[in-house]
Amino acid sequence: MISIVTIVMTIVTKRKLSFMKTIKASEFKATCLKVMDQFAESGEPVLVTKNGKPVGQFVPYQKK
Repeated sequence: MISIVTIVMTIVTKRKLSFMKTIKASEFKATCLKVMDQFAESGEPVLVTKNGKPVGQFVPYQKK
């Protein structure tokens, strides 16, 4: 059975989301598939930063 993960990217404003796992954009690029598997399994979103500033939030797809 193949599971499909949909990535939803939202722009993060000036809110500080310290409770969320953060990852540098360069690290996300290098380990994208591994990170997607981890957040799909844990259900926890991942905040991607570039130069220390939030640029995207990835969350696992949830069926309605």
